[in-house]
Amino acid sequence: VTITYIKNDSVVGGTYANEKGIATLDLKKNFDRINISHLSYYSKTIDRHSNVSSVIHLEEKTQELAEVIISNKPSKPTWIGAELNKKNAFISAQRGIEISTLIRGNETLSGKKITQLKFEIKRRKELYAAVLKIHFYDATTTLPGQLINATQDITVIIDAKTKGTITVDLEGYSIYLLNEGVFVGIEWLGLVDADHNLLQNDTNNDCSLGFNRVEKNNLTFIRNKFSNGDWHPFKFYGFENDDVFVVPALSLEVE
Repeated sequence: VTITYIKNDSVVGGTYANEKGIATLDLKKNFDRINISHLSYYSKTIDRHSNVSSVIHLEEKTQELAEVIISNKPSKPTWIGAELNKKNAFISAQRGIEISTLIRGNETLSGKKITQLKFEIKRRKELYAAVLKIHFYDATTTLPGQLINATQDITVIIDAKTKGTITVDLEGYSIYLLNEGVFVGIEWLGLVDADHNLLQNDTNNDCSLGFNRVEKNNLTFIRNKFSNGDWHPFKFYGFENDDVFVVPALSLEVE
């Protein structure tokens, strides 16, 4: 669950609940109310000075299943996107930061189911597991558009010692590739202890995501969920020179 602090209709910070739905609020922050949100539930806003229970219930959303087409024609999986190349960099992110990049589609692959996501990470201290969420957005504009997995929460826990290639199984989700492609977002929730309790720290994540160096148009955007939440073009200065863009080495299996 994502909890954001709101002051005068602006987001001024936030935190996450752990996998048991337990969260600790920072009452030292200057805010009027909090907004509680989760992909599978309707959001709720609560005034800071309201007399509410310590247990807050959210109303579950009704999930509409996508149309399933049955065919006796076997299909072979296809990987699209970017594999890590020799010209790469590994960039870490703070809690609440989301990186989203466009993976282009085509008419041949349009409508095929997305079954796996693959990306590369490095670790530094390897003391804690890292938690992230995966988001898919339509690509009808130059920015990440409408959330495709709007009622399907995809949370991934990466164990402390795990590094290198990470493969996320998406077979159980109803996510399909669009003709124009899809924006894939990785939102960093932070680090967790052995009991999967989120550590309330704002330092850089122990995980770093692998990026490739490209010299064409920018395909990648960044936003802070605990700030204004707007998308901005992602630019990494100092990666060989200031005139190149970098994109996350993300690839999708479609079938």
